[in-house]
Amino acid sequence: MPIQVGSYVELADLFAGRECTLEYLAECLRALPLDEVLIMCARANQIVSAPGGMSRVDRQKKLANALLSQEAGERLNDVVRKRSKGDPAKTTLFFRTQLLELVRWALLLCTRGSVPAGFSWTQPQKDLFVQAALICSRISEGKVLAVLRGDVSVPALKDIALVFFRAALDAAVIAPDAWRVVGRGQQLFTEYLPRHYPDLDSDFKRATGMSVQDYMTAASALLAIHLQLEDSMVLSDAVTLGNDTEYADVYRAYQQLHVWEVEDLRETLWPGSQVPASFDDIPTFDRKPLREKPIIVLADGRGVIPDPVILSDSMLIGPVFQLARVRDANYVFGCFGKAFEEYACDILERMFPHGSGLHRRLHRNVPAMDVHGQEFEIDACLDYIERLVVIEVKSVFIPDESVLACDEIAYQAALQKKYLRGERDVAVGQLARAIRAIASGSWAGLGSPGDVALVYPVAIVHDRLLVEPLATEFLANMLVSELGTAPVPSSWQWEFDGLRMAPLTILTVDDLEDLEYSIGNVTLMDLLDAYSEQFPHRRGSLHDFIASSEFKDAMRINRTVANAGWSFLRDAAHRVFGRDIDVDSK
Repeated sequence: MPIQVGSYVELADLFAGRECTLEYLAECLRALPLDEVLIMCARANQIVSAPGGMSRVDRQKKLANALLSQEAGERLNDVVRKRSKGDPAKTTLFFRTQLLELVRWALLLCTRGSVPAGFSWTQPQKDLFVQAALICSRISEGKVLAVLRGDVSVPALKDIALVFFRAALDAAVIAPDAWRVVGRGQQLFTEYLPRHYPDLDSDFKRATGMSVQDYMTAASALLAIHLQLEDSMVLSDAVTLGNDTEYADVYRAYQQLHVWEVEDLRETLWPGSQVPASFDDIPTFDRKPLREKPIIVLADGRGVIPDPVILSDSMLIGPVFQLARVRDANYVFGCFGKAFEEYACDILERMFPHGSGLHRRLHRNVPAMDVHGQEFEIDACLDYIERLVVIEVKSVFIPDESVLACDEIAYQAALQKKYLRGERDVAVGQLARAIRAIASGSWAGLGSPGDVALVYPVAIVHDRLLVEPLATEFLANMLVSELGTAPVPSSWQWEFDGLRMAPLTILTVDDLEDLEYSIGNVTLMDLLDAYSEQFPHRRGSLHDFIASSEFKDAMRINRTVANAGWSFLRDAAHRVFGRDIDVDSK
């Protein structure tokens, strides 16, 4: 399936005669009060990337109606008609990385002072905000946006295609549902990780001054309150809430870890407050400071949260990075990897329970022997006698640097290191090792090697952005190249030394969680076969295949994770902030 790429709206599209320059960006932002710009960025990003049932088109329409003048709105409609042939889904006005970039430049260029009581945005001020955002579009996307403007040739696009689409997906990603964030995060860090990290409590206390449970409670409370934004989009006073509750001290400790003062963040992002002379002189936007501290305190004491995705990440993976401050990072991430593997395999075990007297379908931590006689282990296998699903679980993270720089070579190298071979075989490398062993007859795993006629290699991953189709194809090709397999004519299967093999399937943990409660409606083998038939070269992710196939109606959210998440959200909000939250409409 060809990948459809829409177009970003440019400054000249809506504001004729305005030049997309740093000088004009400074003119726009210096006329606006910093705190109000930060709030508006957070409001806009809440609409663009917060979880919810609103479509991407409706999100764009809501922001356009709130911010554009009638004249600019008519010009936007012209862009949709001419450039996107009337399809608004192919035109993007606002996106999360653009709005984060605007936060960065607002900190450098906006004037900070007292804002008049009852401040209300006028249309000329909204025009300046939108114009600044459109200039930040060009800055934030760099080569990616240059491609969409036509400044980069088609051959050049091929040279950066993989990282290009990763960056585009990151720009448009929607934050995971709050119940999923809290339900999974609570289990991983309070149930699973302690089993693999004996010093977790003491190390976390040393790193944060808090217990893991208190950290998760405070983070969940903040996420719960952040959900309660009304249509007016007034942000909660996340910094000052909770002072009169039993968790006041805990939340203050959490604030110390996650709240930026404006001056400190400005100096971190812009050392010396030096304004770049040109686009070529703009430093790469390191988002690590905002990942570490996702809240910015305003002059009146309220807290603004610039990005729902980063807020969610602070709970899903934030504790890992906190621990890495006081303990060897390889050890910390290794422990988290084991905890994530156990979490994923426990879901598989609930999907395929072992019943008395029945054929055992799921096997975990399967010992095996490769063609060189060396022992190794496969995370899990599903035994269908003549068909075998071989599963590896990976919780690794791809660094931002190569993506922000649109560096295709560095990004491909990162994928190979994280999913094929670093210091040892990992994920795809382990799957290739197992397939070689099965084909050669040295397999010492399940049953007899000769019983297996068809292998389905599956990688369960933590990285939500690996649903990007070029990435799924790249990883599938990585396995094919590693084995040197040949395609079976008129089939979606591959062959290696007489053994049939399905193309590699990338299964995100989000989809795995939902498959648990859908397994009665969805037969896994039917799903894998149908996916392989439609995308034999994996030029489409399993996630996107499900969303556009007959399997969509059979999918159900994971009620165990959802119920645990909502229960903990309610409890945390009540404990920390002394208030309940309405989740029925969420």
